[in-house]
Amino acid sequence: EVVGPGLRPDGQSVNISLSGLSISTVSPLNKGDFLKMELSLPGMGRPSRSLAEVMWARVENGQNVAGIRFMIFLNDADDSSIRRFIESQA
Repeated sequence: EVVGPGLRPDGQSVNISLSGLSISTVSPLNKGDFLKMELSLPGMGRPSRSLAEVMWARVENGQNVAGIRFMIFLNDADDSSIRRFIESQA
């Protein structure tokens, strides 16, 4: 969800790290947009929620793709859940 006026782009993550993720969206995002995100990962009981910033955005192979930087997780458990997911994929 884009904070402030705008669209509510749903997306699919392309890759994820502890600091952020790359996401493919139906609606384009713009560098500098601030987002309220809900991220559902396999094996997690509920979505992780965070505030995030769009660091870059472009069209690749006809798809809107953006790099998102996590700024604040709304719950300490969300940070831990993402950390556990990434470690389990290594």
